[in-house]
Amino acid sequence: MASDLSRWMGALSDLEQAHKESLHPPIFKKLFAGSTVEQEAANVWAAKRKATAQRDELRQWVQLTLGQKAWNDLVAEEGRIRKRRQETLYRQRERRRKFVEIVAWTIMIGAGVAVLTAFVLLLKSHSARAGDPEYVTCRLVGCEVIDKENRMIFGADDYLKQWAAARIGIEGFGPSASIGVQRDGEIIAACVYHDLRDGQIEASIAASSPRWATRSVLYGLFAYPFIQVGTNRLLVTCSEGNAKAMKMNKQLGFVEEGRLRQMFGKHDAVLFGMLRNECKWIGVKDGQIGTFTTASA
Repeated sequence: MASDLSRWMGALSDLEQAHKESLHPPIFKKLFAGSTVEQEAANVWAAKRKATAQRDELRQWVQLTLGQKAWNDLVAEEGRIRKRRQETLYRQRERRRKFVEIVAWTIMIGAGVAVLTAFVLLLKSHSARAGDPEYVTCRLVGCEVIDKENRMIFGADDYLKQWAAARIGIEGFGPSASIGVQRDGEIIAACVYHDLRDGQIEASIAASSPRWATRSVLYGLFAYPFIQVGTNRLLVTCSEGNAKAMKMNKQLGFVEEGRLRQMFGKHDAVLFGMLRNECKWIGVKDGQIGTFTTASA
């Protein structure tokens, strides 16, 4: 019976210690296992109440059968058992818990410092490259190097359509796709493809520099409608008063197909068309042509 009482007292001491630890759980356990901590605390509290009731029953039985002195001796032995476990088991467990917390804090702080350092280096890298025109223009869109000087921009339809519309002098385009040409960090040309119907698509082109029209760029601009989209006809429209656009369209190989009288004020709109088998730019990739918009005079 004495050994049973000793084990019971040890278990009671462990339960009391578990209750104390449940009131002050490790910070990481709170962060990553909050619901588990609450469940454990509830279980310990319920077990402690049950043990307290058992201890009260034992006290009454000992006092009634063995007397008060026997109970006092039992309480003293309980205290010695708790002290021994405190000096051995509980203290070792507390040292292990603190060691684990220190290691965890060290890892978290190290990881935080590493992330912060990487972020600072990334910011420095972005700042260092902020003056790089190629990086500034291409970092948010698809950018393909076409030749030594020009790059074609894809995936920036809204920006390129606004850029072209502002230079052509119209409010905007309907459903459409666009390709831009970048040189020295600046957009110098944009081609907007719109009004796709019955194997035909219309193109509206605006440029701010004559250096956009290299053979490589022209290949890309004509390959999109004729190869990727698969149309058979490409249509462009310009004012007869826009001499540069009229000349450019003929140099590119477009054929005049008709006119819309006085479409641009006193000037007619000239319709130019090109069939796929008439396009001389597909399959060839460097030369230079001119600056124009397809509509404005």
